[in-house]
Amino acid sequence: MIDTDTATRIAAEPDPDTRTRLLHAATGHHARTALAHLEHTRDLLALAADLGIGEGDLDDAVHTAFGKQAASVNNGGTLAQLALLTEGIRDRDAIRALLENLRP
Repeated sequence: MIDTDTATRIAAEPDPDTRTRLLHAATGHHARTALAHLEHTRDLLALAADLGIGEGDLDDAVHTAFGKQAASVNNGGTLAQLALLTEGIRDRDAIRALLENLRP
């Protein structure tokens, strides 16, 4: 798993080829799979922002899904939380529903 700072830097990279190279270097995984995962996480981050979901709103969901890892991930902020949730919950609609149910 890549750290939050690296994920944020990669997600902010506008050039797809550079994003792919950065992901490959950071993860050692097949870059296209990692890129798709990161783009999905970035889309969910935008959805969370649109829904008004901010720091702390995902704490319980992450804790329920990931137990001991939860405190560390929750301290990493919304991007780290969504990245972990998308690893554990591959169903995009389920994650979207989770975010929509958290709307303040």
